[in-house]
Amino acid sequence: SSEQLNMVVDLLAGMGQKPEKETIPNSPDKKLREALSSKAAFQKHYLELSELAMGTYKHIGRIRSARRIGKDLAAFYMMLGDARKAESFLSDALKMYQREGWGLLATNTCKD
Repeated sequence: SSEQLNMVVDLLAGMGQKPEKETIPNSPDKKLREALSSKAAFQKHYLELSELAMGTYKHIGRIRSARRIGKDLAAFYMMLGDARKAESFLSDALKMYQREGWGLLATNTCKD
């Protein structure tokens, strides 16, 4: 929408153009500019960062936090119309909620 486009333009304008930032490979500025450049680029970065965060949470034993990100990814995949990918994330969350006795969360996950 035009509102979203205006937001992207404002974000990019606020970042400025500094030549020294252009020489740094994989700088946060470069990554953000790339992510905001197109819908496909945003989706790519969103999925990469989500997977990285989930892996990190699992590695440090924060399984619930990883599953919460998984539920967000499930919602993202449902929005894209890919129910098959969403199913695995929802299934993992449901199993965890049931195992830990979180009945209401399990019920809400079934509704998702």
